[in-house]
Amino acid sequence: MPDLLSPAAGARPPLRGPATGLAPARTIRRQVSHAVLLVVLASLLLSGGIVVHPASVPVASAPLDPLLAPGASAAAGAHLSGGPGADSVDTWVQSIRQTTLWAGADDDAPPLAQIAAWTYLQVIGPIQGSRVHVRALNGNVPAPVDAWVNVSDVSAALAPTAAPLPPTPTATVAPTPAPAVVVPPGPRKVTDAEPPDISAAYAVLVDGDSGQILFGRNAHGRVAPASLTKIVTAQVTLDHVADLNQVVTVDVDSRVMYDSTIMGLTPGMSVSVRALLYGLMLPSGNDAAIALAEYVGGSQAGFVDMMNARVRELGLQDSHFMNPHGLDADGHYSSPYDMVMLARRGMQSPAFAALAAAKSWQGEGFSLTNLNKMLWLYPGADGVKVGYTDNSGRAIVASATVGGHRVYVGLMRAPDMLNDCTALFNYAFNNYAWP
Repeated sequence: MPDLLSPAAGARPPLRGPATGLAPARTIRRQVSHAVLLVVLASLLLSGGIVVHPASVPVASAPLDPLLAPGASAAAGAHLSGGPGADSVDTWVQSIRQTTLWAGADDDAPPLAQIAAWTYLQVIGPIQGSRVHVRALNGNVPAPVDAWVNVSDVSAALAPTAAPLPPTPTATVAPTPAPAVVVPPGPRKVTDAEPPDISAAYAVLVDGDSGQILFGRNAHGRVAPASLTKIVTAQVTLDHVADLNQVVTVDVDSRVMYDSTIMGLTPGMSVSVRALLYGLMLPSGNDAAIALAEYVGGSQAGFVDMMNARVRELGLQDSHFMNPHGLDADGHYSSPYDMVMLARRGMQSPAFAALAAAKSWQGEGFSLTNLNKMLWLYPGADGVKVGYTDNSGRAIVASATVGGHRVYVGLMRAPDMLNDCTALFNYAFNNYAWP
């Protein structure tokens, strides 16, 4: 992504469209229903349990990318595979999309890593709630990784086959110790303090480094996200525009956008992508969102496809977008957790972080002020976005960095939004210790 404050000159790169269709073989695999998986697991449990043969742990053809790695994305089609010399295994499943590996079966368990679609996983335990216990292998780490995946993300599969496994080292040569899978450690609670009483019906408090959930209330509940949508609009734009000095001829008339927040665009204006991004993020301009979507995606519908591709890339389960601005629409929803994860992805870009933290901006005839009052109210606040519609109520994703540690708050339907944010930030920084 380009640096927002120091734009690099260069031609606009070709726009990237949505992912192409799957190969026929993958299409067949996807058609294996989750019901088959449930039947297989149930039959194994009834017949005496699931037996795991450690020698059959497969060799990965691509590494598991930690969720925290900047720009993390596994190669499409990467899969784990066992060789002809491996012991037989009892049960295998295969991811049908980019999938998150979780540390536990509970909804508030932190994410460990992400794997590509069509990755093979060995089942090592029964289904608990909506997740199943599996074993995966990082291609760069010869030690197995035990984790949990959502049942909806996998389907039953035959045991994979591939090249033979590497030979076992001889007794005279000590094998090289396998490095551990690097998962950033989360903070530890050091007091008995209870979480604050907040007004928000939907809320989440997340450690920025590890992704650990420190507090949640309906954290995965699907709600209209209002202008939090623009978090995705901004980062998709930054991903696809190399030179923020590129000029857009506007075909949007903010004068007829009643009941909308706007930056003040009128047809025929020539405005840089940089100015449109500030107009998008600070005054929450719906006119800027439309102008950017049409410029980057060719149309609003094309750009929305790119937004939903970002959701799939991060393995998020509770978000789907229908427009680039966030006005209420059927099928347009997200959750506090998903919006925090999307903001966390955006904040990996210095350009996005500069937008999220800016209190004001002047240029090209515009004088813009950020609607996110937390930037003034909380010491260390450095983002991200506020929103409001009738369906979402008051909504915010806020970030604050204290002592070198960033924490995110995501709130929806929060009547006392600013006090809720302050209380949750104080709860995190006053009651948790970071390693």
